[in-house]
Amino acid sequence: MANYSNGTIRESIYGAMQYIQWESCGTANCLPSVLGPQPSNCTCSLGRLASYYVKVQRPDHITTVLQFARSHNIRISIKNTGHDYLGRSSSPNSLAIWTAGLKNMSYHANFTGYHCSAADGQNIGVIGAGVTADESAAFFDQYGMTSIVGQCPTTGPAGGYGQGGGH
Repeated sequence: MANYSNGTIRESIYGAMQYIQWESCGTANCLPSVLGPQPSNCTCSLGRLASYYVKVQRPDHITTVLQFARSHNIRISIKNTGHDYLGRSSSPNSLAIWTAGLKNMSYHANFTGYHCSAADGQNIGVIGAGVTADESAAFFDQYGMTSIVGQCPTTGPAGGYGQGGGH
């Protein structure tokens, strides 16, 4: 209970979202709170959380999960750290792909894109989908590079934010 609202702890647990309202149980009125779970006379469910999740460790795990979901007509959701004001990283009745295990980072003084010459360049950083802002900043600082990340150290810069998307 002491770490209930700790962002670093919440980011490391699949069933915990950074914005607690996305854990709510819908119409059951069983609402989590920043102060801790509130007593209720209702029976709680998973709320907006996925019924099942896979913590992927390699890119081919994602391919396998997508093939499984497609063959069984199962809805997919994707979570990195759970920092999503709009709740897009949580979805009820889905199979979640949790990318927190994809922690690869590399620096390339000279980078050549795979079949994409527009991506060629110098001083290029590559990160996995599970890298957090503080991990990215610490890694690329040693190369004199600045990481484009969110304000909170537990945000995941891979994807939209690191590509200039922001909120």
